[in-house]
Amino acid sequence: MASQPKIITAAPENWCETATSAIGSVVNSYINTIGECTMMLTGGNTAKRLYQHWSDTKPWDHRKITYYFGDERCVPPDHQVSNFGMVMRTPVSYTHLRAHETDSY
Repeated sequence: MASQPKIITAAPENWCETATSAIGSVVNSYINTIGECTMMLTGGNTAKRLYQHWSDTKPWDHRKITYYFGDERCVPPDHQVSNFGMVMRTPVSYTHLRAHETDSY
């Protein structure tokens, strides 16, 4: 039998801390176990606020994470509505990130 999903709730004023704690426990577990982690980043105002929080608090070593970007829009990475562009415009320690072309379907 599959385990039930964990439901995490937080007060609006500290939801970034709660989300970072939940995500960080998984990220750091992977980093401590296998030395790296992969993470899918999305766009939107909620995600942007979370990425800014990560920039301010530095909850993990970003160099040990391979980031992927989910985006339903087929726009170049430097386009104004690109999720990759939004992350790169957020003042966070993602200076090692680069856009890579992928196959489109």
